[in-house]
Amino acid sequence: VWHDAAPFENYQEQVPRFMSEFGFQSFPDPSVWVGALREEDLDTNAVEFRAHQKHPKGFALISQYIDLDFPLPTNFTELTYLSQLNQARGVCMGIEAQRTSDRYCMGSLFWQLNDCWPSISWSSIDFKGTWKALQYALKEEYNPIYLSTKQLGDSLFMYVVNDSREPIIGTLKLEIFNFDGKRLGIYGTTATKTLKSNEMLEEWVLPEEWNNDYSMDEIYTQLTFEMPEGERSVIQTLGSPKDLKLTPQEIQQEIIWKKDHFEVTLLANHFHVNVWLNSQMTGKWTDNFFHLIPGETKTVSFYPEQDNSLMQLQVLSLNTFY
Repeated sequence: VWHDAAPFENYQEQVPRFMSEFGFQSFPDPSVWVGALREEDLDTNAVEFRAHQKHPKGFALISQYIDLDFPLPTNFTELTYLSQLNQARGVCMGIEAQRTSDRYCMGSLFWQLNDCWPSISWSSIDFKGTWKALQYALKEEYNPIYLSTKQLGDSLFMYVVNDSREPIIGTLKLEIFNFDGKRLGIYGTTATKTLKSNEMLEEWVLPEEWNNDYSMDEIYTQLTFEMPEGERSVIQTLGSPKDLKLTPQEIQQEIIWKKDHFEVTLLANHFHVNVWLNSQMTGKWTDNFFHLIPGETKTVSFYPEQDNSLMQLQVLSLNTFY
């Protein structure tokens, strides 16, 4: 992967005992270029911009991988967004394979955490400290209690990995929804599962139980592990992002200034994949690049580096491209 342009799926086939280094490049947040480049230089063909890419095949590799799994970008902002989703998809595919290897692989180090200058690189946090899509995804991927749904053949496999120091007890539930938010199926048992520290639970749903009436490009899943002290839950889509049958329906938004931060509340009637909130300012979001569930409000906060009670917000999701 990357240097030999192998598909991300190779991470699922080649799992080591310890993954010491793996990663993929992406573009930084647009705010990184303010003060570093002129607006007219934000072009992958511009000499000034190419000076910030230190891999000779970097731009070509990013475009090649985006083309495999995502719709094609039509401008610089879309290229930035899709490059970050592509990076997160690849690295998270590797982490999923490593954490669900039935304890064969017991650790992984992705390359890399941060940048020392404005650049296109393998980092998950850019030069100005802004989190890329990958860094938000890592909150789930490296959570001590890890959940994942994966399609292997025609079956759906469900995983719970307990890397905490203590045993956990709970019940596992898988729900399948269409993109309008209608629940199509629910799978699981009332049997209580106990996972010791460093133990993994694997269960599956056979094809005759779930995929006779709908295909994976029309659904999303919600996997939940319900414990006495609370629950862990993860929402996922299946298959290649560019095959998803999404619609570009409107996302309602409300922005409120709260003394030192903005509160942004979103609502949509259709499932939106990887919603990106882009403020054009340097600061910290409490969440970003998230899935928006139909009919449910999502409120996140943005803390700007400098006081500014006015925000120009751009909201982008994968639905925009369909």
